[in-house]
Amino acid sequence: MKTLFKRIITDFHEAPPKQVVIRDYNIPVDNRKIISLIGVRRSGKTFLLYSLINQLRQELDPRNIVYINFEDDRLYPLELKDLDDLIEGYFELYPQKRDEQVYLFLDEVQNVPEWERFVRRFYDTLNL
Repeated sequence: MKTLFKRIITDFHEAPPKQVVIRDYNIPVDNRKIISLIGVRRSGKTFLLYSLINQLRQELDPRNIVYINFEDDRLYPLELKDLDDLIEGYFELYPQKRDEQVYLFLDEVQNVPEWERFVRRFYDTLNL
């Protein structure tokens, strides 16, 4: 699973920014808190994430941003224990980033049972 996460992360970093319509939202990404975007399906949450990512890409090294879409069929079926491979794969790609702030965008993360445990553990122990 780690190899797959590394491929997905690399693909994201090599892809051009997604084109989005700028919306009038203020989502505070610089407050050291976990932020969840919730809402009905097809309401634009993913494009809000893309907009935030595009904004951050202008301000910092794009490799400090990780976007994973958990609706990617290559990740099915994914279990809580597999999420360790996401972070380990990222730090294998970019070992120098361990001491830097990294922004982790998890789209459709509810597809992973008990994902909240993963997010909390990494929030408490890493610079994410």
